[in-house]
Amino acid sequence: MQRKKIQEAMAHVYFQKMTPNGYHEIEKEIAKLQAQRPAKISQLKAARALGDLS
Repeated sequence: MQRKKIQEAMAHVYFQKMTPNGYHEIEKEIAKLQAQRPAKISQLKAARALGDLS
């Protein structure tokens, strides 16, 4: 019974193939965001220290 429900749910899932170039673009974007993260965290800490929670 459980297997049938899973198969029915998977029938409605949309999959799109990814090209190697697209994969590398996503990897580069993730690396860029990871490099920016420490600066963003320090900006957030500074804003919170001043009481800005927006």
